[in-house]
Amino acid sequence: MNKMLNSKIYRSQLDRRIIYRYLLVYFKALSREFGIPAINYTLTKDYHLESADYDVNFPGYRILEFTEFNDDVLGLINHIKDYFGDVYDEYLQQLLLAYFISDFDRDGKNIKMYEQDGEIHLIPYMDISSIFNSLFLTDLASDYYYFPADDMEKWAEESNKLSDGSFIVSTDSINQEFNRLLKDNSDALFSLREPLWSDITWETILNIIFTDLIDKTVIERIANTPFGFLKEKYFANFPENVITLIESLYLHRQRRLIELYNQYNKEINSTATPI
Repeated sequence: MNKMLNSKIYRSQLDRRIIYRYLLVYFKALSREFGIPAINYTLTKDYHLESADYDVNFPGYRILEFTEFNDDVLGLINHIKDYFGDVYDEYLQQLLLAYFISDFDRDGKNIKMYEQDGEIHLIPYMDISSIFNSLFLTDLASDYYYFPADDMEKWAEESNKLSDGSFIVSTDSINQEFNRLLKDNSDALFSLREPLWSDITWETILNIIFTDLIDKTVIERIANTPFGFLKEKYFANFPENVITLIESLYLHRQRRLIELYNQYNKEINSTATPI
């Protein structure tokens, strides 16, 4: 990311959900391993998302905003391509990162650039609150699914003390319920046909990326980054259900990306070597 000078602190209140602390690590891990710049967010103890790299507003800089595309993702993409070609490749890479964290909110409210001395720079931020957006529309958002094992056991014991005996919970029953809910909601959580703010789907966005992206090595990095490597390096101490959740998304998105990219290459070059 381009280094910013003394920018103001961004501060946004998130829902007080344990899962955010893990999803933030997931987001940063992908940014680092894929080589896609992203803002260094911090999640505070009171569940505010903060960053000193978020917004710029000081002499010599002109912020470019795109609110005219708040309901037109495709129009925004074409506008950046036509008028801001110098940052278009970086923008497409950020769309790839958004795809892998399931941040569907990529309209005009969520893209900013700044101009300094005639040069355009992209501010590479994401909506952390939109990660796994569909997750928070289901019972899977409940904190107790993502407690460490000891904390989950304590929570179950305390819940049983308050029970009238009509139900008894345990770590096994909590985990079984999590797995059932994950299976039942997998289409809603992971579907590539999940629309962005407009009616554009991720499949449409990916085909634009495949066609327009100049530096396609990022796709190869993604295709060759196994989840096991990410797990060992970044997620080894995560609670089991957190790992299951992000692994499900990652592998689903990686598999479809590879399938669609190979299909795209085959259509334009029948001798292309699959990745």
